[in-house]
Amino acid sequence: MLAEVQINVLLKPGLAIGPDTIGLLSAIADTGSITAAARASSISYKKAWHMIDRLNTSFKKPLVSTTKGGDRRGGAILTDMGAEVMTLYRAILTAAASRPKELQKLLALAA
Repeated sequence: MLAEVQINVLLKPGLAIGPDTIGLLSAIADTGSITAAARASSISYKKAWHMIDRLNTSFKKPLVSTTKGGDRRGGAILTDMGAEVMTLYRAILTAAASRPKELQKLLALAA
């Protein structure tokens, strides 16, 4: 059995960055749409919008920029800050996953 590393980084009470958050941000970067990103992340549009709003108000700069719909389709893009948050999170995850001996020792302690 192999251990899998999943990390939630608690930035402050009530605000954590983890696989779900990074998955949503990545899907927004890929699709340019909150609706499509929510669908790709298997969450409701309402939950995706709530997550984005919380992230945008919890960082010094917004992570996602949106344009309203109407005659022209609305959209969403990852800002430079959003891309930086994703990069930093992935670096933390990679660093943790690069310790196979420690992971195996921890796994051996599990019942």
